[in-house]
Amino acid sequence: MKFCLAIAVLSVVLYEGLAINCYICVNQRIDECLKSNQTCGKGMDKCFSMQKEALDGGYRYTKQCADEWYCERTDAACDDLDEPEYSYMECNVGCCTSHLCNGAEGGLFITTSLWMALAILVPVAIYQLH
Repeated sequence: MKFCLAIAVLSVVLYEGLAINCYICVNQRIDECLKSNQTCGKGMDKCFSMQKEALDGGYRYTKQCADEWYCERTDAACDDLDEPEYSYMECNVGCCTSHLCNGAEGGLFITTSLWMALAILVPVAIYQLH
């Protein structure tokens, strides 16, 4: 049991200690956005994504690294649009916390909940097998 507990703690510590990678782009089509990613700097532990639907039906995306403060105000990001040459019908934003999680088109984000569940369940399953 101590071994399983140690593995669970180690999994969580290692996961939280690793830098996150996020897709990066500014006001691009999704195929252009998924061509570039970066390792986020210190304190930037989330990936941000904004999807804007233009009146012509096309979508534009902005993706980047973010911190907790930025993600707490994601709803305001759509209000901050300062692009008078464009009119947008819809704007969706979100943050996520796993590697390259901001690559989805429709804002489908996978969070750390899955990783945390695995960090707990895998050692328990191993313990049950022995």
